[in-house]
Amino acid sequence: MDKLQDITITVVPDEQHQSGLSAQVLAILNEITAYLDELARDGKEQSIDIRSLPLLPDEYQALKTVLGQGEVTATVSALGDSEIRETAIPGVWWITHRNSEDDVMAEFIEITSIPAMLKSDQDDLDQAVK
Repeated sequence: MDKLQDITITVVPDEQHQSGLSAQVLAILNEITAYLDELARDGKEQSIDIRSLPLLPDEYQALKTVLGQGEVTATVSALGDSEIRETAIPGVWWITHRNSEDDVMAEFIEITSIPAMLKSDQDDLDQAVK
C-alpha cells in the first residue's frame, strides 16, 4: 500500500445526523435524562440555564420541539411575566422570565415535580398564620 488510492475507506453513518439532532442537543437531552433519574430516585431537583449554553437558533428550536408541550402552563406576573410550561416529559419544565418590556431575561429547564416559582414561599406562609 504505497499509493493513496490503495487505502480502503469505509463510510460509517453518524447517528447524530440520522436523528437530525446536534451533539449539543443530544448532550442536553442526556443531561435531562440523568437528572430525571436522580429526581425519581432521590428527589434531587436540578436546573439547566438555557441562556448560558452556546445553542444555535435551530438547536434551541430542536430542543423545544423534542421536549414538546405538556398539559400545564402558568404565568407569574412580577416585574414582568414568567411562563412556566410543562414539557411532554413529566418532571421537565421550561421556564422563561421576561422583563416589563417583554424581553427574555432568563430561560431554564427545571427538572422537578413542581417548579419553585409555583410553591408558596415559607416566609409568606409564616405571615399568613400571624
